[in-house]
Amino acid sequence: MKKLLLALLLFVAPVWGGSIDFDGTGDYYTLATSLAEDGGGRPHVQHCWVNIDNASAYYTIFSDHTSGSSNHHEYTRSNITTPTITCRMRDNAGGASLVGAEVTAGTWSSVTCQFIGALSQKVNVDGTTNTSTHADVPSGRNETRIGNSGLVSDMNGKIAFCSTWTANLTDDQIGELNLGMWPTIVGTETIQSTYPLLNTGTQVNLVTPGTNNMTEAGNPAEDDSGPPVFFPMSGQ
Repeated sequence: MKKLLLALLLFVAPVWGGSIDFDGTGDYYTLATSLAEDGGGRPHVQHCWVNIDNASAYYTIFSDHTSGSSNHHEYTRSNITTPTITCRMRDNAGGASLVGAEVTAGTWSSVTCQFIGALSQKVNVDGTTNTSTHADVPSGRNETRIGNSGLVSDMNGKIAFCSTWTANLTDDQIGELNLGMWPTIVGTETIQSTYPLLNTGTQVNLVTPGTNNMTEAGNPAEDDSGPPVFFPMSGQ
C-alpha cells in the first residue's frame, strides 16, 4: 500500500517548495528540549535534505549534544578532507568516529544518519550507504541544534525537512525518503519530529505541534528553492 501511495505522490502530489539558507556565520536553530532527553537515545535516526555550498568543509547539519562542550555528540555534518556527508559520534574520552558517503555541493541531497546502537552508525546519502563502528557516546546530551554543533562548524548552505525517529528505519523506508516521501508517513510508529524549515523564526514540529519547537539564532533566510518533497494526499 505504501509503495502504491508513493507512486501516486510522485505523479500527482504537489511539491513542497522552499528551504532555509544558512550563511556560515552564526545562523542556526536550537530546540527547546533536547531530543536525547525526549526519547531520542539509541536507536536514533536523523534525516535532512541539504544543499551545501562546499562539499569539503566542516558544516554541521544536525547535532544532539551537551551544551557548551565537545562531549557527548551525535551529529551529521560535511567533512573537510573529502566531499562527503558524515555521521559522527564524539566523546572527550573515546575520541571521534565517523562514517561518510559522497555528496555534491550545490545540489539537493537526502541525508540519513542512523545511530543504531552502542557500537554502530550508518549514513545514507541519496541511496549510497556506509556503516562504521565506534565507541559509545555517554549520556548527558541536553541540546539539539540544526546548523550548528553547539560549538563550531556553522552550516553554510540550505537545509529543509529535518526529521528524527526513535527506531531504526529500513532500507525501504530510507529509499522512500530519498524519493521525496513526506517524512511523517515514513516510520509512523517511531517518528519523533519533522521540521519543514521553510519560514524564518520559530520552526514548528509537525509531529507534535506546540512542543519541541526550534528558535533561531543569527539571521537564517528563507529561500525559494527546495528539495522534491511531496505533500501527502488528502486523507492520508
